Amino acid sequence: MRNLYSILGISNNSSLVDICRAYQFKCKINPSNIFYYTKIFKILVNPKLRIIYDAMLWQVDIRLLFSYSDRYNLDPEDEYELAFIIGLIDYLKDYFYDTKYFINNNDYLTKLELWYNELVNILDQLRGEIKTFYLN
Repeated sequence: MRNLYSILGISNNSSLVDICRAYQFKCKINPSNIFYYTKIFKILVNPKLRIIYDAMLWQVDIRLLFSYSDRYNLDPEDEYELAFIIGLIDYLKDYFYDTKYFINNNDYLTKLELWYNELVNILDQLRGEIKTFYLN
């Protein structure tokens, strides 16, 4: 059975940077699934949602996993790489959002608007993980 980790092509103990890198890569090679990948991305980069997902995936008591809730303590090098990836995903976000000017499908435009807002929230959360230097 495929799980969220295998869909992004990463292991279940992947770091935050690895998850962001995999999301960016998947969106680049298969942009038609960008809405789907973003749902996965949202779960895996949020520590609490990831704990809940992992508990369901491994069928373990969720209380056993809460000790891992701080697993996104990044060293300065990881923070720098995360900042770079955030910039790339931000560019990707704006690029796809601009497709609204070329598409007249209302269903797509609604999904695009929801996706855009969701990705803005995810990127804001990721920026909050950077503690050692200022990120615009």
